[in-house]
Amino acid sequence: MNIPTGVLANSWAVSLWIIAALILMWAVKTAPWHKIKGDAVAQRVFGATVILIYAMWSVKAAIGPGLGFHFLLATVVTLMFGWQFALLAFSLVISALTLLGGAGWDAWGANFVTLAAAPVAVTWVALLLSYRHLPRHFFVYTFLNAFLVGAVSMVASVVLLSIVLVWGDVISWERLSYQFLPMLPMMAAPEAFLNGFIMTVLIVNRVEWVSTFTDEQYLKGK
Repeated sequence: MNIPTGVLANSWAVSLWIIAALILMWAVKTAPWHKIKGDAVAQRVFGATVILIYAMWSVKAAIGPGLGFHFLLATVVTLMFGWQFALLAFSLVISALTLLGGAGWDAWGANFVTLAAAPVAVTWVALLLSYRHLPRHFFVYTFLNAFLVGAVSMVASVVLLSIVLVWGDVISWERLSYQFLPMLPMMAAPEAFLNGFIMTVLIVNRVEWVSTFTDEQYLKGK
């Protein structure tokens, strides 16, 4: 789903670059750096996650000419590290893909906004809403925040990407609706399963790697 180089008009590319830069600066400014400062384990986990996401994004299934699908795993990264570090991780992934020829620098902002900022925002807002309004329970966290939100975040990302492609005159709505959008359920379902599965495994085996989950809030007394 990465937008390749040279397809967006300059006005679109520049506008999305500015939006991406503002979002990233906000993430850098508000990130809880104290959580990883001097914590070698946390730094290694973050680095390994960036490498894993890069590998996942590098493997794409072609849907049509110029269109492809890959897992996002934005929900996993957001639940593990919080929205600020999630955005930083995806900025590194997109930069690596750009340097190695998988995308273009002119499309970096568009890719960041549609494939990183959008699903991360959906995941974080859903987490805050469920934390405030729903019981804090293991199954609420894994099924809603990981599984269902994983699917919703994929849908949100694809919808926003579609808007950018159509309004930017990169692709016609007819072609998009015929070739790409009908595949959306088949894209969202495995995304949901993978996010839910990974978060369940992490909570059971490496809960200390998940910054948004604590035994005291979600397990004890339940």
